[in-house]
Amino acid sequence: MISAREITKVCDGRPVLNGVSVDVKRGECVGITGPAGCGRTTLLRILAARVRPTHGTLTIDGIDAVKDPFRVRRHVAYVDPTDSAGAGLRVGEYLSFVARVRAHDAASAGNVREAVLRAALKPDMAIDALAPNRRAALAAAAALVVRPDVLLVDDLFRAIEPAARSAVMDWLSETRQQGSALVVASGVPADVIGLCHRGLRLESGRIAAEWGAADRP
Repeated sequence: MISAREITKVCDGRPVLNGVSVDVKRGECVGITGPAGCGRTTLLRILAARVRPTHGTLTIDGIDAVKDPFRVRRHVAYVDPTDSAGAGLRVGEYLSFVARVRAHDAASAGNVREAVLRAALKPDMAIDALAPNRRAALAAAAALVVRPDVLLVDDLFRAIEPAARSAVMDWLSETRQQGSALVVASGVPADVIGLCHRGLRLESGRIAAEWGAADRP
């Protein structure tokens, strides 16, 4: 589903990512860990076809993400806990809009009520008044309501309140079991080890270590 080869990103003459390769199959979850500034977010934004790599190749479900990023984005949902989408709307209105626009099938459009419940939100909450941890939960709900082929999650678990954390973790696991390819990034390895089959640790934009099922506690 995801095939990234020798991904390099240079910003202001400095390599943010340097020769990173990763593959993710359908129904698989891969974790990305590493300290702040290691390149986690840049890698996820490249995988989401939001940022163009300086060098390297990326295909999503056989589609060249560098040449056809807009087509790739139809298959991908990217959870950014700092996302400010939905300004001026209420939670239920925004999630219903996302479901109508992006849902791959009729069943996905009917998931709004479940999304609100699992994210520990209420349909009539004004998005502009949400605290940052609830905005993070809303970002997760907006991605999961469409049942994407590829789900990319960036530093979510420390951003959401404890009441929603367990439910969102279960939801991600169910999404993977339904056949989506997941990439979950966090600066805290414990956030991803229990959820992911395998993973890699970035340091200064390079892969410093890789771990698999045998390395999990």
